[in-house]
Amino acid sequence: MAAKESIGAINPFFAPVVDGVPDTYFSLWTITEEGRRDPRKVLAALEMASDQLRELGGRCRLYATMGGPADLIGVAKGPVDEGAMLALQQAIQLSGALRVVFFKSLEFTRAGYGALTKQIGKFAK
Repeated sequence: MAAKESIGAINPFFAPVVDGVPDTYFSLWTITEEGRRDPRKVLAALEMASDQLRELGGRCRLYATMGGPADLIGVAKGPVDEGAMLALQQAIQLSGALRVVFFKSLEFTRAGYGALTKQIGKFAK
């Protein structure tokens, strides 16, 4: 079954909002030496982050990696503003068990991305 799309888009360049969730954040999570010494701190930090994100109206999935620069990759969705995500990032890092970086992303349709590249071309002149 296809995901239900909302009526409008945030911007004409962007893809229509799926499931009514306009914001998507990707994140890279690295377990620190402190977290490796005490895995309970990692679990506590993950539970705190999940609870806080839920309180902000978001949800997240974490994926364990097999190599690469991070131990986990997260995909968070929800109507969560950048300031709240920055505060959450700082709270996670204060645990000492994890380092995390969030990236806010924008989803484009193929046609919308083509229009964006034309706009970039105009600015680059």
